[in-house]
Amino acid sequence: MRFSLAWKLLFLILTIACKLETQVKCLEFNFPGFNVSNDRDLIRDNSYIVLGAIQVTPDVSGGPGGSIANQAGRALYNEPFRLWSKDKKATFNTTFVINILNKTDPGGEGLAFVLTPEKAAPQNSSGMWLGLVNERTNMTPESRIVSVEFDTRKSHPDDLDGNHVALNVNNINSVLQESLSGRGIKIDSGVDLTAHVRYDGKNLSVYVSRNLEVFEQRNLVFSRAIDLSAYLPETVYVGFTASTSNFTELNCVRSWMFEGSEIDGNGNMLWLWITIPIVFIVVIGAFLGALYLRSRSKAGETNPDIEAELDNCAANPQKFKLRELKRATGNFGAENKLGQGGFGMVFKGKWQGRDIAVKRVSEKSHQG
Repeated sequence: MRFSLAWKLLFLILTIACKLETQVKCLEFNFPGFNVSNDRDLIRDNSYIVLGAIQVTPDVSGGPGGSIANQAGRALYNEPFRLWSKDKKATFNTTFVINILNKTDPGGEGLAFVLTPEKAAPQNSSGMWLGLVNERTNMTPESRIVSVEFDTRKSHPDDLDGNHVALNVNNINSVLQESLSGRGIKIDSGVDLTAHVRYDGKNLSVYVSRNLEVFEQRNLVFSRAIDLSAYLPETVYVGFTASTSNFTELNCVRSWMFEGSEIDGNGNMLWLWITIPIVFIVVIGAFLGALYLRSRSKAGETNPDIEAELDNCAANPQKFKLRELKRATGNFGAENKLGQGGFGMVFKGKWQGRDIAVKRVSEKSHQG
């Protein structure tokens, strides 16, 4: 039925509208390794793709004058991630393999997974600053970073040791630190380490392992309740930052997977809420029109095909209203039925004192 289809269409439109209003998108990517073709996928600041990995700080051939000392670098995915919108928060999971090899003894300084709106590392952010902040921006809202650091040197009095994982929030002084020494893991040993960072909108959890089975509970380093929207703008970039000082190391990311359900909070829904009432009115109008025509057709008041036949008839017979014929034939009562032919049933009746015969044409008739 036409009006049934119209209602289905309206229901579909409203369903789509509701989904769009609360829509989340997914930011997903997976780099099993890196090559020069991945350069277009990254925002690089003093970082390079070399030997199948991101060198977050330059290797020997990449640094100015061939030096890898006192460097800061940053490598971010080139598409921004919408972290929150109003009262909605995104979630994400990311897994990456890092390989940090000390070139001095001890090495320095470290590498971090970071969420930040800034594409470039701050000036003078080498050394203990890990390319995250500098002396001026440290502990200020201007820094706008949340990071999970893999620190390889005790370069600050508050550092737990030179082999720890920590959570930093707008500050090089960590909110939370956990040493990996008791787990038999040395960050700057040149061994591949698998790290997994998970955020469920309320808690940030970090796992580290020497093998790919990083998700086991025994590999949980820490889990911390944190509202990222309190420290970061709505849209951020995700990626890595690292630094060296006079103590040096190679800071490599060998693979990287990211899955995030981001909030589609662009708020540009005006077109939808203008369109919905218009479509609603059109659909309801079509429904009522179809219902009206259907009721008239059932009552026999109009039949376009029969009307056309009568109009083309040479005699052009007189037309009567249905109520007049009903009154003349006793509402087409069975007692007045004279017979039935191919066109329909014939009834006897009285009209203006004369005996008449009225043929009620059947809609199902295909004769004539």
